[in-house]
Amino acid sequence: MQENVYKSNPTCAQLQGTQYNLNVTCQNTTDVIAIKTFVVAAKPEQQNCNASTAANQFDECCSSYDDDTDCHYENPYTPFVNSYSYSEQCNGKSTCSIQPQFVPFHMCNLTIYPKYSANYVHVEFHCIPGLDTFTDEKSLPLIFFS
Repeated sequence: MQENVYKSNPTCAQLQGTQYNLNVTCQNTTDVIAIKTFVVAAKPEQQNCNASTAANQFDECCSSYDDDTDCHYENPYTPFVNSYSYSEQCNGKSTCSIQPQFVPFHMCNLTIYPKYSANYVHVEFHCIPGLDTFTDEKSLPLIFFS
């Protein structure tokens, strides 16, 4: 059976405040989140998307990424993103709200993508049956679908 893949709201990791959190929610409250993929991206320097400008240019900097011009990675597990932290906060719950973490883009060409550019980020996830499946957070498994 093919599981549906859902997408959190997009945001930028450099922005502070709960209005910029990643919100991951299963519509059916008896379903739980199983994170599939993290998608992060950096904009080219000429787009001027950095920590001081991203909030005022949210649509341009933080609402989407361009496969052709942005440096982006899907499924950037450690060391690129602390995926365990996201998984620990979301997997096994019906909803979570996460302050997105800054992703250092040392793997991108730093002359095109500045080291501290605002990072686009969103989470793709499945909603699976079983609110009672993960009741003990200490035994919460890391679930990643491919």
